Amino acid sequence: MQQTYQQPRRGTGRSPHRHYGRISALAAFLCGSFALLLVVCHQYLLPAMSLVPGADAPARKQLAAISLLVLIVVLTALLGLLIVAVRPGRLFLPRKGPSRQRTHYVDAWAESARRLRSPPDESPKQ
Repeated sequence: MQQTYQQPRRGTGRSPHRHYGRISALAAFLCGSFALLLVVCHQYLLPAMSLVPGADAPARKQLAAISLLVLIVVLTALLGLLIVAVRPGRLFLPRKGPSRQRTHYVDAWAESARRLRSPPDESPKQ
């Protein structure tokens, strides 16, 4: 029974292209968050800024406080979603992988002695 020798695999056996899905998902998330910021700016912050010249001092302060609150809420939500998307915990708390198998090393001399065919006995027969 002859077996061919195979090089041991390096790495985890996962596809080398598996990172492309994560990168494209992260790029989509960043584009979506940029679009959300643009929508919030155009729908709320820019109209609020256009009202500032005609407002008195307390109204300006109130408008600035509400605009800052909206911006903080949107940015905090985006930061939380970014943390969930990137999953930094996988770097600090890796999962327990399958137990590794111990490599069985064959003694080359013992294996060659086992495979050796002894020559026919040349001693004179009596």
